[in-house]
Amino acid sequence: MTLPAEAETLRRSPWLAAQPADFAQALLDAAQWREIDIGTTFNIGGDAAGGIWGLARGQVDVASAVSAPDTPLGDIYLPGQWAGIGPIFGQTRAGDCVARLPSLIAQLPQVRLLALLEAHPAWWQCIGALAVALTFRYGGAAGDLLIRDPRRRVVAVLLRLGNCRWNDPEAPVSIVFTQDQIAAAANLSRHPAGAILRDLEACGLLAIGYRSLTIRDAAALRAIADGG
Repeated sequence: MTLPAEAETLRRSPWLAAQPADFAQALLDAAQWREIDIGTTFNIGGDAAGGIWGLARGQVDVASAVSAPDTPLGDIYLPGQWAGIGPIFGQTRAGDCVARLPSLIAQLPQVRLLALLEAHPAWWQCIGALAVALTFRYGGAAGDLLIRDPRRRVVAVLLRLGNCRWNDPEAPVSIVFTQDQIAAAANLSRHPAGAILRDLEACGLLAIGYRSLTIRDAAALRAIADGG
């Protein structure tokens, strides 16, 4: 089958790029490619059905379904990220996912994913690697929220949202996320968080746009988050 050009974004993602080439190709070939309109909820927390999915284009907001109902928006997915691992292990989905921008996803229905794993039992290790990667991401997020210094905490949250908390992107990373949302995600009030973001912009590490933020120097920001 002919895959969309955006399939290469998913193939080069940190998780899939580390897996055997035949697994990656089979996964992409078996996927259902779905265009998601802005504002559409396509992954519902508490749902016990469905397979994994990868974001090939756009941006997805993730709201926790395992915390208090008034918990602020705490995460986003950018192109190249994979999620939805819960049901394959008999668990429910942990979050509601809403397209912030018009998005394209590669969705693996559970029946297709299970068929691949039945035919190639060794590929369960690949699925386990995704589960570990997601656990690392959210474990790291919890740790970052324990950082006492507000500036370091804001920077750590910003890097995670931009998917570069633990790696350097090839180009500046822009996210559709407001200053108020950053403040809430970092457990701060609006004014101190805004002052921190403006200072980072003055240092050339960040660009503030209309309802958006662009990470310009992930390595320098990571040094701040880690106390350097």
